[in-house]
Amino acid sequence: MDIVTQHVKSSILNHFTLFPSRLHVLREVILGNGTGYQWVKDPETETYILSDGFERENVTSIKKEEVDNSFDIKGKHHPSTGDAFYNHVASFVEENIDVYASSAFYTVTLNLNPKKPCDFSRGYNRLCDAPDLGLIHPDWLEAINELVDFELKLRNPWGGNVTETQAIDLLVRDHRAWVDQYKLLLRFKEKYSQYKAADIEKSKQIIQSFGTPIEQKYEKSAHRSVITLDEYREYREVYLDSSDVIHYELDHWIKWLLDTESKYVDNGRLNATFVADATEVLNKSRLLNRFNQFATMNNEISRALEIHSLYRSQVQAFVNDYGMNGLLGY
Repeated sequence: MDIVTQHVKSSILNHFTLFPSRLHVLREVILGNGTGYQWVKDPETETYILSDGFERENVTSIKKEEVDNSFDIKGKHHPSTGDAFYNHVASFVEENIDVYASSAFYTVTLNLNPKKPCDFSRGYNRLCDAPDLGLIHPDWLEAINELVDFELKLRNPWGGNVTETQAIDLLVRDHRAWVDQYKLLLRFKEKYSQYKAADIEKSKQIIQSFGTPIEQKYEKSAHRSVITLDEYREYREVYLDSSDVIHYELDHWIKWLLDTESKYVDNGRLNATFVADATEVLNKSRLLNRFNQFATMNNEISRALEIHSLYRSQVQAFVNDYGMNGLLGY
């Protein structure tokens, strides 16, 4: 289950009357004003996610309403019997929550999605202050695109029968308050399309590079004077098995590794030079009182010293020994 669906699931189970659907939750998080959600960096993926900083109660069911099945003197049911329908829907949702909270849930009949466009203001939501799309966690990027598509459809009932320019002209005539919102949504779609096109092209280049014989790649490599063909093969296997393949070209990845090892590694372990330089980073962080969390210090050291990803676990061990329990005193 992706991280957005996990958040949606928790929100629906905890507050079903406020968030009866996935799109209600996405609206609150992405387009809501003053909801407390902010873009924060995820230390594990080094991408930006949306969070309000609160840990929600781990519930597995939706609170039901009490139903009074009695009749009044006129033989009519007690008004609360209408809640029986609510309880029935809530039971279905909680029993199928993993699918219901995901983007895969779909129905052409009854659905609880919003029926009117979300009224949001420029500059007062997380869509307006989002980081560059390439820095956003993929799960959240796709969730934003999902919400934007939904909001555009609500504001453009004409669909593909009119162009975007014609739709704006019609909105100016019939729903002027929606025009600025519509333009903001279109701007995101433009950026998203450009980003995905560039991403596809990059993937094609990577795939094409895999088809090149490794001997030819080695001959063209800038590292052939310092590593053998066999070493090049070994590096390539490790590279292809890592998540770095998404972010770095092979030659850059190898140079990064060789630079780290030449300066900071002895016999496979981070050396005394690393300890000295990393300690200086921690000392500065203590003085500034900015990097007082384990994951944040780990990332700060890795970035400041440009430590290769293969040695991140050793950086984490150093932070645990000398940072949280050492230099910082806790």
